[in-house]
Amino acid sequence: MFSSSVTRLSKHLLATTKLSSTTATANANATAIAKASAATSDVWTISRQTFATNRKTIDAKNVKRLKIQAKKKKNLSKPAKSVEEQDNDQSKTEDANQPFLQQQEWVKFQQSISVDGFQTGQVTTATVLKKGRGGKQARRRKEMELAKLQESQDVTVNTDEKFPAIRYSQEETERLLEQAYAAVPERAGKRGTRNLQKQENRWQLVREIRSKYKAQIAAAHERRMEKRHWKRQQVIAAKEEAPSLRSQDVEYQAQVLQRWADTMYGSNNEEDTAATAAVEQGESLEKVASASD
Repeated sequence: MFSSSVTRLSKHLLATTKLSSTTATANANATAIAKASAATSDVWTISRQTFATNRKTIDAKNVKRLKIQAKKKKNLSKPAKSVEEQDNDQSKTEDANQPFLQQQEWVKFQQSISVDGFQTGQVTTATVLKKGRGGKQARRRKEMELAKLQESQDVTVNTDEKFPAIRYSQEETERLLEQAYAAVPERAGKRGTRNLQKQENRWQLVREIRSKYKAQIAAAHERRMEKRHWKRQQVIAAKEEAPSLRSQDVEYQAQVLQRWADTMYGSNNEEDTAATAAVEQGESLEKVASASD
């Protein structure tokens, strides 16, 4: 009975240990599942936010594109201006600028009739259609211009007073001109014309060119004659050496023929060769005897 109670107690302990292990694993699985669900929820929120921002940018671009298309349609639907309307617009702009154009034309006319040397009070600069700054700088600039104008007027007045213009009558002018021409000295020396001098220089140059050409022809002739003389000397030397060369050539030909005959006919031709040698020796002896006589 004691043993049976021990076995029951051991089974109960095993069951409790198994239950505790299963509860621990269940708790771990639950925490892992909770973490995974939290991560997925975070990813889902991030993706929703990015999708919303992208959608906003796409909507803004679409709105801009639609505005541009509407503007183009409006411009296309608007009727084109006729020629009369364009002329009217141009005439309006011309009327608006009419005072300025008139002032420009007046300034051009004043510039065309202006005279150098003294001031006539003419307006020779066009006004600018814009607001002036005013103040000290503008006042100083205007004062400087007036001072310069006053100085130039004073100088012209003083010079006119100091050096009055001299006026002569027609007779006095003619007399002074005759006197001046009479004081001019006459030209002395050889009288010639420019054309003759040009022709002289030209023919001098022609003679120089022709003399150079003649010298070149003479030099070419000398070179040609030197080459011809060299050729003649070579021919004379060859003719002087020709007899000895000819005899050497004949002897060489005889040796070649003799060699050929020996190879072709062999010993049958020895008698003929001896006879020919004797004949040649006799002829040479006769020549020697005749030479001694």
